[in-house]
Amino acid sequence: MKRIITGIGLSLFGVILATEFKDIPTEVVVGGIGQYLTQQDIGRLARTSKGNRAIAQLAMRKLDLTSKTIEQANKALETYAGPQLQELKLTIRKHEGPLFKWDLLKKCTGLRRLDFINCDGITQFPCVLSVLTNLKELHFDAIAEPGQFGVWVLNLKDNYNWDAVPKTLEKLSIRHTNLKRLPVSLFESFPNLKEFDYTPDENTKWDALPKQLEGLSLRGGYLRQLPDALSLFQKLKKLDLGNSLLGNNATGNAHLSVLEPLKELEELYLDANYLEHTDLSVLNRLPKLRKVNLRNSQVTQEQLDELTIETVIH
Repeated sequence: MKRIITGIGLSLFGVILATEFKDIPTEVVVGGIGQYLTQQDIGRLARTSKGNRAIAQLAMRKLDLTSKTIEQANKALETYAGPQLQELKLTIRKHEGPLFKWDLLKKCTGLRRLDFINCDGITQFPCVLSVLTNLKELHFDAIAEPGQFGVWVLNLKDNYNWDAVPKTLEKLSIRHTNLKRLPVSLFESFPNLKEFDYTPDENTKWDALPKQLEGLSLRGGYLRQLPDALSLFQKLKKLDLGNSLLGNNATGNAHLSVLEPLKELEELYLDANYLEHTDLSVLNRLPKLRKVNLRNSQVTQEQLDELTIETVIH
């Protein structure tokens, strides 16, 4: 009897790697979800006939190298790069870009998700990305590192060679960058884009953003009140406005009435905002809205009682 085990880790050569094991006999599975197989575990498996076959069938599916030096990242990719790899996370810091062996990505033709986290060492997307014709998600984000408060901002230029990224993208994330005006050319490169993650501020220009989006995350931005332009995104099914300073303005009103034209909206995240002086009843007029997250948004019980939505998280 066989099954698929996902979410197990494999520790080799000092590099912690996320993996997926296919066709491993149940008798030789020695870990649970979230655990790691050590070299000792693998040695124990190898001493069984079924274990030998299982080890031969190990196929790397996910690889997280964000905490590794560029030398470790190169070594890991030399070992595990191949068409079976589906998700890859990298951190390439300043002065490391020329040291990274970009040609190793040519082997990763099955890659579906690529994360560049805190990659201030990338000044242009390399042309080698164009071979990743199965790529569906690209994340180019700055995030807080352990022990840091807040996040720093990536210097993302308008002419970042987006043409090097395959047109197959369905999700794009560019969080915490200095890109204020979203270039039209960026979205023209991705006709199939359905989801977009971005951290805006009150000076963000919205005109280039494609109106066919089904998912939009503006989490962690600086909005204070909703821009009128949001009413144009009438195909949205999921909208994340969490931790965006909504309502933290002179009137205390986040102007949620902007959302009223979004008749397809199913999920709305408004957590960690300032909504005690905002009229929430407008949300009842969104016919498909079934989930609203208001956790830590300083709303009153009276406001909550007015909501008729199926699931309200508070």
